[in-house]
Amino acid sequence: MHSILKQLTLILGLTICVVAAPDGPGKSGGKLKIRTLCAAYQGNIREVEMVQGKQDRIKFPLYDDAFSPPQNYQGELPIRLYLVGSEKPFAIVTPAVSSKDLILLFVPTNKHKEKPYRVLSMDGSNGGFSYGMRRMFNFTKTDIAIKYGDGGKSIHKIPVSIKPHDLTITPAQVGAERFAIEFFQQNGKEWKRFSATRWTADPTKRSIVIFYQNPRTGRPTYRSIAEYKVDEALVRRADETAKAGACGAGAVVASEENELPRPADDGKGKTVPPITPP
Repeated sequence: MHSILKQLTLILGLTICVVAAPDGPGKSGGKLKIRTLCAAYQGNIREVEMVQGKQDRIKFPLYDDAFSPPQNYQGELPIRLYLVGSEKPFAIVTPAVSSKDLILLFVPTNKHKEKPYRVLSMDGSNGGFSYGMRRMFNFTKTDIAIKYGDGGKSIHKIPVSIKPHDLTITPAQVGAERFAIEFFQQNGKEWKRFSATRWTADPTKRSIVIFYQNPRTGRPTYRSIAEYKVDEALVRRADETAKAGACGAGAVVASEENELPRPADDGKGKTVPPITPP
């Protein structure tokens, strides 16, 4: 487990959307909607803080199996991220896109106290990260290729990088909603298959797929965290109907009982344990 973090640290020696953490005023970012996702927990860190205004701190949860619920941010840019109760930010993030809908991906480093996570900023809007898409990160030591369907057009190479590789597979491309997919790692000039499974071509789902090295076998593996599109109008109508029915029966409905459950990891129970720090 510890070697996974070391490999992530080597890859993340490159920097994207994260700079050193000097203090000082920034410019207003307007109103942003931010969600977080944690590639793997660093110790017991399960939430971070961001500052709105001069003193107002808001806490953002970190989940390693689902996207966090969206929270509004109306502070300055760049975004300063703090451990809970800390006076000095461990990361400062300048959004790489102009979108007002952001996803912050937290990836653990070997700097437990000073900089426990590197933070990658992504467009979280349907236009930038559309439903039906898989956004892949290769944090292994070798290039990876995936193959599905028939023909050379179904082979995609994913280089070692902290930059994402986006892929959308439609039912029309594979001829079915569920399809076989194979994973290969580059070994010199050859490609060696390390895994095979079945994926779904679901236009209502988008996923972040993280490839990393399995410390027990030394072979690449992956985790997939999915988010499903929610028909907000349908949910609202169903909620109003449920409340009306409950109230008609003489029940008292609390105002906060309309929260939706967090979507589950579509690979949970089928992948190796989450990445943990050394």
